[in-house]
Amino acid sequence: MNTYEARAATAEQLRVNIIELPLQCEGYCCDNYIFIKQDLTTKEKNCILAEEIAHYLYSAGDIIDQKDLSKRKAELFARRKAYESTVPFENVVSLLRAGEQIYDIAELYDLPEQYLREALEWYVSKH
Repeated sequence: MNTYEARAATAEQLRVNIIELPLQCEGYCCDNYIFIKQDLTTKEKNCILAEEIAHYLYSAGDIIDQKDLSKRKAELFARRKAYESTVPFENVVSLLRAGEQIYDIAELYDLPEQYLREALEWYVSKH
């Protein structure tokens, strides 16, 4: 079972249905459904699913209009929660201190390298 499948199993435990479709966006959460763009890589789906689960757990209502400050905040909050669920900070710091490369760490956690870099940038700004 890969990381995406494990995360999908977590969503099922939350009684959320995951549907992969040819979407224009990468992912979308509505009620008890998470829609994911079907032609993404498994690593990309893993990240999108983590964020959409965070939306399911923490967001309320329609936050599509990102011109609204409160909706942008909800989007960023879900992204931060996704980073926390996909990139275990202490483990990644330990690996970096041990000399591991970003690419290898991304492979270890089944994430795109760019996503890991964005998560690390967020952690640096937080700490």
